[in-house]
Parts: sequence; structure tokens; C-alpha cells
Amino acid sequence: MNIGELDKRVTLRSFTTTTNAENFPDRTYNDVATVWARLVPLRGMEAQENEKKTVTRKRVFEIRYRTDVDEKMVLVYNNKEHQVIYVEEIGRKDRLRIETELKL
Repeated sequence: MNIGELDKRVTLRSFTTTTNAENFPDRTYNDVATVWARLVPLRGMEAQENEKKTVTRKRVFEIRYRTDVDEKMVLVYNNKEHQVIYVEEIGRKDRLRIETELKL
């Protein structure tokens, strides 16, 4: 991988679910790491549901290989949380390809 292509700063976040005082689930996000990434825009999709228009943007980020990234995380880029959909190892522990989805 060409290190110069890693020009976007992203933060990987995991979450834990606890129960609050009213007995409702409460999510707490924890930053796992802030790393350099390469952004590969994929496509945008529009959907109509109950007269409400939903726009979704799929993106792929590539980062250096890590062992602590999974599909339960969110990836923060430009102060927007992208839900991690799929994580794939590229090469022999060379890098990770992270497919995400952002709902607008």
C-alpha cells in the first residue's frame, strides 16, 4: 500500500449497551483508535419508506491492518458516523478494507 494515499483522518468507535435509571437501553461509545485512511466513494442510494425519503451513501475506507475492527463499530469521518457493514483483510495482514453506510 502506498502510505501517501492514506490522507483522511478517521476514528473507530465501539459501543457498550447498559440500562439507564428508567430501564431503557443506553449506548456508550468509546474511541478505539484514530487512524489515517484512504477513502473510496462507492455509490449513493435513495429509498422511499412511508412517504419518507431516505438517502444512503456507501463508502469504503482502507486502513493499515488492525485486529480490533469489526462490524459492530462505527467509523467517524468529517464528524459523521458511518456504520461499519463489512471488514475485509487485504493481503497478508497488509491492510483492512472497511465498507460503511451513512444515512443522510
